Amino acid sequence: MLLESAGEDFRTVFEPEFDKLPRFVERLDADITAYDAAAAQCGARFADDQLKRIRCDELERSWLAAEQSIWPLSFWRKSQLARSLQALATSGHVKLPDDFDRLRSLQASLKCIESNPLSTRPHLWAGRQTQVGAIQSYLHRCETLRSLIDRVGTFDRTDGRGKMASRVTQRETLSQAILPVLRDTKSEHPVYETAQAFSSAYETLDGLLGSFEYAAGRPPYASSSMRMLDDSNAMANRILDQQKQLQSWTAWQSVVRRAEKCEMSPLTDGLQCGDLPPQNIVDQFALGYIRWWLPTLIDGSEPLREFQAGAYENHISEFRRLDRSARDEAVRQIRKTAGHELPLQNGVPRKSELGRLRHQIGLKRPSKAIRELIEGMPESFPKLARCMLMSPLSIAQYLPVDQEPFDVVIFDEASQITTWDAIGAIAQGRQTIIVGDPKQLPPTNFFSRSQDDEDNESLDDYEKDLESILDEAIAAGLPVLRLNWHYRSRHESLIQFSNQHYYDGDLVSFPSPETSDDAVSMVHVPTANYDRGRTRTSTARSPR
Repeated sequence: MLLESAGEDFRTVFEPEFDKLPRFVERLDADITAYDAAAAQCGARFADDQLKRIRCDELERSWLAAEQSIWPLSFWRKSQLARSLQALATSGHVKLPDDFDRLRSLQASLKCIESNPLSTRPHLWAGRQTQVGAIQSYLHRCETLRSLIDRVGTFDRTDGRGKMASRVTQRETLSQAILPVLRDTKSEHPVYETAQAFSSAYETLDGLLGSFEYAAGRPPYASSSMRMLDDSNAMANRILDQQKQLQSWTAWQSVVRRAEKCEMSPLTDGLQCGDLPPQNIVDQFALGYIRWWLPTLIDGSEPLREFQAGAYENHISEFRRLDRSARDEAVRQIRKTAGHELPLQNGVPRKSELGRLRHQIGLKRPSKAIRELIEGMPESFPKLARCMLMSPLSIAQYLPVDQEPFDVVIFDEASQITTWDAIGAIAQGRQTIIVGDPKQLPPTNFFSRSQDDEDNESLDDYEKDLESILDEAIAAGLPVLRLNWHYRSRHESLIQFSNQHYYDGDLVSFPSPETSDDAVSMVHVPTANYDRGRTRTSTARSPR
């Protein structure tokens, strides 16, 4: 501010009546405005010194006396008065008698202007030509300079414990020192040179402090400190004493700035103030990220946005209740259907199909084989055993060839059933459903003699049997229905590998309650040996 005042007279800063100057300026502005308004109505323009010499009352009385004279004496006298007044004008034409009142207004306004207290201050005064706007701007700058001088000249004196003991004011001393400088309109004063040097040094210091704050994350002094230079110097000495840790600190500040760009400042702030232990940083980041990401995900999905845990649990409970009811009803329905069209046990004739079956059941050692007994019951057996669970070998062993065919034959684990074993079972049904997984290993023929179609060179490739009935069905182009839902693994990671590498990721698996991926893991047991020759097991196993 001192440099900005160079070349301009700022003696008004220490004016005793400084607080009254704005009112003086307002009064001057009103008087000048009134003068300009009266001058605009007057027919002629007059210089200020000429305006003061005009005696409006005497001229007006002479004018009235001339009007009382006879013509042409009245005309001659009025013309003489007008010419004498016109001689004082600098421009325009006098309009008498109307200009008498206007001249009085001009003289009154001019008197108010010249009596304004600002007229005693030559550095502000220019008479009626004083620029009121310039003075107001000048006074504003003076007010700023006065505030700065008051702030610099007042400081708090502290005691030995750092508490304020008294407030010292050196405004008068400072004012007397710089008053000659402020009154001098020359800019070559030594004080200005000192101020220029101080300003240049301060700009350099401010740049260095800014660089320090950018690198360290904060200034080298407290925001409430009254000893900025001493605190900054002390901080510089501490840095010099701890140069070995400086590289780590600057690296940390680089991390802090990167965190600010990513809006992760609370994380670094927690580490710096000790609220967040370093060993929990990963978990806290994951928690914060989930808290930020989850609301966005929920808001973007209508099912998640409308999800209610209570209603969801009620749906599950209701489904379980209905499922149990359906199972119980299915059992009753099956029993009812199975017992349909069958007579009571005691009401069957002895020589009937059911009578012979009852007789065989009553014997301690049945006299007929199962196949013979089934052959003797062509009508009753389908009613007694509507659904049978049998292996392909049992079908060939117990069921006669001319047995009434079943409605449907279902093969489970069909990838483990050879084609020649399945043919006989297929012949026992009107329809066949083959269920299996082509990704599983085929049935082993390690203990069988090599009599398959692979050694028969007389057969074409398409006539040779494949490894399982499932492969035969797929190769024959039978309709295929793929089941994509997998619900048998309680932990999702158990099926994850097979899903990605064998099923092309098409299986829909259900997430488990546990999110930690530890269902399948490798545990190294350094003391274990594999018994390759006898048991083919490890001598030691992991406790897990």
